[in-house]
Amino acid sequence: LGAEPLRNPLGTAPGVWWEDPPGYPGRVVIVLPGVPREMQRLWEDHVEPRLRSRSGTVVHRLRMVVAGVPESTLDEKTHELRARHGELEWTILASLTQVELQARHSDPAALAAAEGELRDLLGKDLVCVGEGDLEDAVLHALEARGETVALAESMTGGLLAARLTAIPGASAVLKGSAVVYTPIAKIALAGLDPALLAEHGTLGKVITLALARGVRTRLDATWGLAGTGNAGPTVDAAAPDSALGSTTVALVGPGLEEAVTFTIPGDRTDIQLRAAARALDLLRRKLGQVLAQ
Repeated sequence: LGAEPLRNPLGTAPGVWWEDPPGYPGRVVIVLPGVPREMQRLWEDHVEPRLRSRSGTVVHRLRMVVAGVPESTLDEKTHELRARHGELEWTILASLTQVELQARHSDPAALAAAEGELRDLLGKDLVCVGEGDLEDAVLHALEARGETVALAESMTGGLLAARLTAIPGASAVLKGSAVVYTPIAKIALAGLDPALLAEHGTLGKVITLALARGVRTRLDATWGLAGTGNAGPTVDAAAPDSALGSTTVALVGPGLEEAVTFTIPGDRTDIQLRAAARALDLLRRKLGQVLAQ
């Protein structure tokens, strides 16, 4: 009946593009698979280009990624500015690790005007403009400065390294990562003194700073980044005073030693993902650059 399959390179279910279905002349029916990444790929590769071609209008997009700020805070903070630029179509998209502020319009100058004001308003919370994410910004900033990083991950279990190594070329700045999940791993891989662990336990600022120092020294990196915490679902027997979701991230580098402790809500997966993001964002803020493409 004229329906056209749209090839899905990420799965077995194709999309469907159906022009002028019976009884609905001039209309288009679009059917996409429900798996988010498959749907997004088909939208970007097939659907959006065709819709733009049919409308005859090119729609430009402004994408700004923000970290360290909840969706509700970003909404409130940018409300007045978005109202002033009411001709733009605005969207705020939140995930566990970052928030995206997007605007669409046919006039790129209108988007550029809003971008300039948003850069001033968002300040250090702004991660990148255009394509990219938190890990892209970190790697880009390290490369631009000719610096490297080494990781010591306890509670996050390698999530930091996984995010960074998912990007081609990460080896230029990532010296390596140690999953120091147990006391023996902290001693063997990051060089912690057993007496330090006996005195301070496995979590907290003292231990996390020591992990950052140790992995930085052992891998001869510019920066050492470490994280400890309790992702639950039960209280850690080795740290009975540590609340569920309690997290510490530490950064050690040239003239800097800093550790931050905070509590993250959510289930185990949520806590681990958010802790990894907070650690990356700590490094990004100290590097002090915004990725723009």
